[in-house]
Parts: sequence; structure tokens; C-alpha cells
Amino acid sequence: MDYQDSFPSAPVRYAFDDGESDDDTLTLVTRDTVTITTNVTLTTKTTLILGLAGPGSVFLEAQQGNVKAVGEVNVQKNSEESQKVPVLELSPSVIGVPFSLAVPQEQASQYAVNLLKSFKIPLDRVIILDSFTAAEYTSDVWGEDLQPPYMRVLQTSATQSNPKLIHFEAPNMVKGFEAALITYCEIHAIPCYSFLTLQESMLGKLLVTTDTLDGYLPGLQALGLSLNYDETKMNDVLKSGKNGRVDEHHHRLYL
Repeated sequence: MDYQDSFPSAPVRYAFDDGESDDDTLTLVTRDTVTITTNVTLTTKTTLILGLAGPGSVFLEAQQGNVKAVGEVNVQKNSEESQKVPVLELSPSVIGVPFSLAVPQEQASQYAVNLLKSFKIPLDRVIILDSFTAAEYTSDVWGEDLQPPYMRVLQTSATQSNPKLIHFEAPNMVKGFEAALITYCEIHAIPCYSFLTLQESMLGKLLVTTDTLDGYLPGLQALGLSLNYDETKMNDVLKSGKNGRVDEHHHRLYL
């Protein structure tokens, strides 16, 4: 087939919109510019944990003990007021960012690249905390009744195989912000693990419960990280309005 040939039939617009003029004014859609800066100064190799909007960000905000902020991520979108996200010191060599901001699907790559580039520190590895729902998941076990805690992992080629980690099996994959983060790490040979915990819903509302957050624990332990959350803090975070809902752009399908 010669792909240079003109399409053999009239475009749908002309077939059904005969009343419209060919001289209609086209509206130019401009994409927002997002600038992300981070004021964290570390000289040793560091594990960066990114908790995405939902269970991931709640898990980091509800960490046990006296977790202190060692910096912040500043997100500036065009001329809008900037949004700030804390950078938490979870241990001497581990920092966490509860990135609870909604990331539009069409800007996922811009957010991911700018966020990871903003960390001017030697990264040992990146760990992403995210979620998926049963409705969007295809199990390799026919008729499996999924119940949390239930976790699967995606990892880049720069990581080592770990028998304790169960992969997010094909054809299940991710898209949007999470996929963009993993892609950046893959391209730049940064070891990256993305932990996806099963998130339940009720009457269309996605829930964050102790079972949801418990899904992360085996994966973190398999990587030698002794992190846990405080249930009281978790409830406080949820009551504050950070209820872990997944926005319309936060899908769990494969591109």
C-alpha cells in the first residue's frame, strides 16, 4: 500500500458537518509549562522513595517515629501559585517524597523528567509506591479472588532479580506518571522498583486502608528497608482530605 496516497473517502468532518465552513478558526492549544526544583543537599548515595497520589503518598506521610523534612519539592505551573511537597528523611540514606499532587496524563513525561532531574544528589535507586484496582488487573490465575494486602512490582533492567518480589505480570502494565518515571530511570540506567498495592473501592470511591498500605511492606523488606506506617497518622492524613482517591488521569492500564 502506498501510504502517500490520499484517503479514498471524504473525512468524517466533511461528511457529517456540511453546514460548517472550511474556514473555521482553529484554536491553538498551548501546553502548561511545569518547573520543578528541589532544595535537598546530600553527598552520599541515597534511595529515593516516591509515594504517588493515593496509598503511596499516604504511606510516606504516615511513617512511624519522628520523621523530619530535609527539604521540599517546589512545583511551579505557569504563573500559578507554586505547590510544595516535603522531602522526608526516612533514614540516613533514604528520603521519601509524598507526591500527592494530581498529574495530568498529557503532562506525565514533563513532570517525571523535571522531578527526577531536580534531585542533584547521587541516587542509589528509586522506589515508586503506587496502586492498581482489581477491575483493571488480569491475574495469571483463573478466577482468582483478589484481596489486599496484595502487591506486585515492576522494575528496570538496572535492578537485580529478587525471588521475594512478584512481578506485575503481562498483559498488565502502567501508564501516565508512573510509567514516565520508570521510563526515565530505564533510559538513565537508574535502578528503579515500582510497587503496586491492590486498592479496593466502595460505591465508586477508592479506599486507603491498613490492608492497602500493608501491601507495600513485603516489597520494602525484600529490599532491606525497615519502614512502617502509624495507623493513627494514616487516619489523620485521610481526615485532612488526602483520602487517597485516584483522579481521572490515574489509570492502571498498559500503553
